[in-house]
Amino acid sequence: MFFAKRVILVEGEKDVIAILATGRELSLFSEFPEELGFTIVTTDSKDEVPKYMKLLNAFCIPYVVLHELDRDPNSPENLKIRSLLNENKAVELLNNLEETVGHRGRFSRIYDAKKYFENSANIGDELKGVVRQLFT
Repeated sequence: MFFAKRVILVEGEKDVIAILATGRELSLFSEFPEELGFTIVTTDSKDEVPKYMKLLNAFCIPYVVLHELDRDPNSPENLKIRSLLNENKAVELLNNLEETVGHRGRFSRIYDAKKYFENSANIGDELKGVVRQLFT
């Protein structure tokens, strides 16, 4: 993270899988977002996102947050994330990744997310728009 030019903060590995699959589908990069100067950092939960934001702010490393609102845009956790953005941005999902891509329920395992996003038909326009926003 400290050697990154720009960082994308996400809650979990399933978000990383979705971003990688969609970025490749859109031909934004051939293998990894580092080709564009972006490093994806997994925070492991929404509660941990502010800690990473504070650290990135302290070192003046630009970042974008993939922010899942979990259908509660004004929750204390969501307000905290918004308050720490400074000059950075958040790309907000009304609920979560699974709802955004039309998947019923949660991805119970990382393997399930990998299998789901192997099928390019599961990468819809909404997710493509989200990923484009992350890299602009």
